[in-house]
Amino acid sequence: MQPLYITSIDDPRIDVFRDVRDADLRGRDDLFMAESELVLRRLLNVPSRIHSIFLSPRRFEMLRGELAHVPPSIPIYVADIRLMSEITGFHIHRGVLAAGRRLSPAQLMPAAVLPGAIEQAPDPQVILVAEGITNVDNM
Repeated sequence: MQPLYITSIDDPRIDVFRDVRDADLRGRDDLFMAESELVLRRLLNVPSRIHSIFLSPRRFEMLRGELAHVPPSIPIYVADIRLMSEITGFHIHRGVLAAGRRLSPAQLMPAAVLPGAIEQAPDPQVILVAEGITNVDNM
């Protein structure tokens, strides 16, 4: 795992992270943005969903162990926290941002997400669906 250091706001390699807005955190170009160490750690469990990772140097060092398992095809960009904020258009106070691949509508159907769970459950089940959540802190 070799990080790619970003030193210019104009570097085209990080275009996916450029001018991120709340709507982008919900998704653009079949991607979603994951902001926070906790969310990135969850995303690391499913590498096929990761498009790219954007970290501050401090967070890169903190996550180095987990990032060692990221396939080499997934770019890991590292930039100064101030430059990250300039690129994204908002203050990145956690120093962690990742672009992930959204699931298709078919992959999000209850039967695909919970195959057999409802039919096989011994007791009645309750499923909560939260749509349009853009800030995990609000959960």
